[in-house]
Amino acid sequence: MQSDEANSAASEREALLASLLASVNDLVWCTNLDGSELLYINEAAAKIYGIPPGDVAMAQTAWLDAIHPGDRARVEKNLSQLRERGKIRQDYRIIRPDGEVRWLQDRIHIIYEDGKPVRVGGIATDVTDLKRTELSARQTYAFLDSIVENIPIMLFLKEPTDLRYVRVNRAGEEMLGYTRDEMIGETAADFLPPDAAERITQTDRAVLDTRQMIDVEEREIDTPHRGTRTFHTRKLPILDEQGNLQFLLGIAQDITERKLAQEALQEAKEVAEAANRAKSGFLANMSHEIRTPLNGIIGITELLLESDLTAQQRDYLTMVRESGDALLQLINDILDFSKIEAGHLRLVNAPFLIKDRISDLMRSLSIRAHGKGLELILRIDSAVPAVVVGDIVRLRQVLVNLIGNAIKFTDEGEVELLLRCRQESNRVFLEFTVRDTGVGIAEADQPTVFEEFEQAHETANRRYGGTGLGLAICKRLVELMGGRIWIESTPGRGTSFHFTSIAELVTEESPLLAAPPYRLEQRHILVVEDSVVHRDAIEALLSHAGASVVPAGNVAQALHQLREMPNEHALPDAIVVDAYLPDGDAHTLANSLHDDPELAAIPVIVLTTAAWRGDAEQSAGIVAHVLKPVKESELLETIARAVGIVPSAELSLPGPAEPSAGQSLRILLAEDNPVNQTLALGILAKDNHRVTVASTGPQALAQLEQQEFDVVLMDVQMPELNGIETTRRIRENEQTRGKRRVPIVAMTAYALEDDRQRCLDAGMDDYLSKPIRGEQLRQLLVEVTSPATDDKKASHRSRVPANQSEQIPDANEIDRPMPAERRDARSLAPTSNSQSESFDWSHALRTVRHNEQLLRDVLHVFLEDTPRLMRELQSAIAERVPQRVRLHAHSLKGALLFLGPSTCQSLAKELEMRATDDDLSTADELYETLQREMKALTLRISRQ
Repeated sequence: MQSDEANSAASEREALLASLLASVNDLVWCTNLDGSELLYINEAAAKIYGIPPGDVAMAQTAWLDAIHPGDRARVEKNLSQLRERGKIRQDYRIIRPDGEVRWLQDRIHIIYEDGKPVRVGGIATDVTDLKRTELSARQTYAFLDSIVENIPIMLFLKEPTDLRYVRVNRAGEEMLGYTRDEMIGETAADFLPPDAAERITQTDRAVLDTRQMIDVEEREIDTPHRGTRTFHTRKLPILDEQGNLQFLLGIAQDITERKLAQEALQEAKEVAEAANRAKSGFLANMSHEIRTPLNGIIGITELLLESDLTAQQRDYLTMVRESGDALLQLINDILDFSKIEAGHLRLVNAPFLIKDRISDLMRSLSIRAHGKGLELILRIDSAVPAVVVGDIVRLRQVLVNLIGNAIKFTDEGEVELLLRCRQESNRVFLEFTVRDTGVGIAEADQPTVFEEFEQAHETANRRYGGTGLGLAICKRLVELMGGRIWIESTPGRGTSFHFTSIAELVTEESPLLAAPPYRLEQRHILVVEDSVVHRDAIEALLSHAGASVVPAGNVAQALHQLREMPNEHALPDAIVVDAYLPDGDAHTLANSLHDDPELAAIPVIVLTTAAWRGDAEQSAGIVAHVLKPVKESELLETIARAVGIVPSAELSLPGPAEPSAGQSLRILLAEDNPVNQTLALGILAKDNHRVTVASTGPQALAQLEQQEFDVVLMDVQMPELNGIETTRRIRENEQTRGKRRVPIVAMTAYALEDDRQRCLDAGMDDYLSKPIRGEQLRQLLVEVTSPATDDKKASHRSRVPANQSEQIPDANEIDRPMPAERRDARSLAPTSNSQSESFDWSHALRTVRHNEQLLRDVLHVFLEDTPRLMRELQSAIAERVPQRVRLHAHSLKGALLFLGPSTCQSLAKELEMRATDDDLSTADELYETLQREMKALTLRISRQ
């Protein structure tokens, strides 16, 4: 019974053992002692050897035959030593029937019974994945080790306790001049100089303490083989998974050659800059040395051309003048190009009124265009914003060059400037087109026109002059402004230059953003203009302002349009007419209207050029003149006043206010211009004011120290100390000494918002635009000397006209036929049509409150002082000092203001603006024109 139970238990153990052996993944096998007979193999053999399950015979063959040929000899040798060793462990490869190679790790031992070897058993594990991982790791390590060893940057590892080197690559040996054997296990102090070792140790400890990377840009180390070297080193801590410090890793690069190269480059740069400064100084000095005698040559030539000459002499002198002009332009171009090439030209961006500045620019060029009989047209798209931020100086330079070229290469027809824009976010993309009807440029020549010293025609320089630098400079400037420039042209039909520029929109409230242009809703305007392009431009401008426009091409068409209108309510509110028309001029139309009672009341506004010889006083109904090219703000304002539109609250002026009876003020007049001194003294004397005159800022300060005044009239532009700084010093003295605050009123020809704000910021109480008008001065004196509150005075300041280059006249001062009681004053006005410069006598009389004797006194001072002003301006231009040119041009403009708008005033203003922009490229030409116009003007005045 017990035997049966023992047998049963043994059977169960064998079954359990067989089950366990069958379930393991490792190969379990057993053979007889010599290995000739396979006694047992588990089912894992099928999976490992890739044979059918249960095929013991095949397993016997597979075990012997599957061993990789490269490993078979080693396996057989190990098996032969099994009896001696008792057990062996070996790794070998097998090749499965499908060709796959697997790695086995076999643990083989002898099985003993009763102390005698009877069988051989083994357990084999498939270690293929492990072998592959080890192989990949070895390959990766070898790859990384190769990189570390061959990278041309020093890499080193230090242990974090004593900072001893544990590894240094080959580049480290080469850079430091020590072998690895000399460095491994040592610290920096063991082989480097003490000071260098101390610096290295300090940064190492900083890395370990902060556990942050440290970048040491430059560190000099004395090496035994290469002398002192400069290294750039980065050090960082190496941490294990638990965040414990393992190593300090260093990465160092020898930057000695780079540093030496940088020093050499800096030295070369300084030498080049010095050479460039020397070149610039040489060019500037040579420019001055050439200009000085050249201006004399041109000036004397001009004088000779005005004398009696034979035809041949006149031709010779004309060639001398043209050659001189060409030489001046060459000097200007070379200086500009030199500045661009040196990289010294920088854009200076600031807010500016783009429409007004471009209109002013076109007017400055109109004299040259009209002198050739060309129509100069300006069209600005209504989408163009009022104010943009950009470099107006460089923009003007490009436009002057392109438009000047267009005028030069066009003998008949027109030159047009078109400005359009596209807005994106806070940027505006401006696109300019300068179109002419000139000679044109052949397609083959167009690609070279923007290259230096290139011209489109072989004969261009011979016929028209020029350096070939102008368009190259334009291209560079346009690219600086973020745009591009290109050309379209057809020989014989004209040329169009296009260029773009990127400007910024004014995102915050700007002082330049004053009241919008006048609106003309429900107003009917008749536009009489023979140029279709110019007529279309004016029509678009007026339509955008809300007016309805009736066009006509000549006098006959205009009269026909007027007489065909059904009733007087359909008649136009105003007529805008070009000075010259194919069948007459503006006077022809005005006189025709005057002869018709139904049409006589229509105000006529003449679009005129600086060269027009018309006289507004000779034709009833002509109320104003607007210079061409038309300036949008000026034309709209003129029409608005002509048709009786009352300005908005921001632009309105207070009505006249009488001062208190018998009130006499002590007034300090700080004014350097004799003409304006005489004018102001005459106006103030009429109201019995006591006036003290100071011609400079220091004189004004001295007078205020000596006596008290009720008010100070302060010219902004004065020599030695300008009005702004003088006011600041007055306010400082009042504050420090506890003196009474005296009201100060600025007097200047400027009336832009930023200029006005500068005056107020300096401590002035109000602002008066020149020319000084009696009623406005009288009203202002009442305002500033009355005990009004600050709010009330601030309200008055807000009514000063904004965004205008001259003060806006009162609505009732628009030119209209004079009342009978004032017509005898016209005896002062000349009746000849031969004058070169129109003189608005009625304007001058209004300025002095119709005091004929005062007007004669002012004119006498004007005639005496004008030669001095012109000499000072000419000297400043010859010496090319923009600050002086601006000052003297401003003084001349101020002296001309009381005479009303004139070509002389426009030319002086243009010179002042260009000098403000440091642009004297056309100053000589502008001065020559100004000199001719001033001669004509002073001659006419002297005959009165």
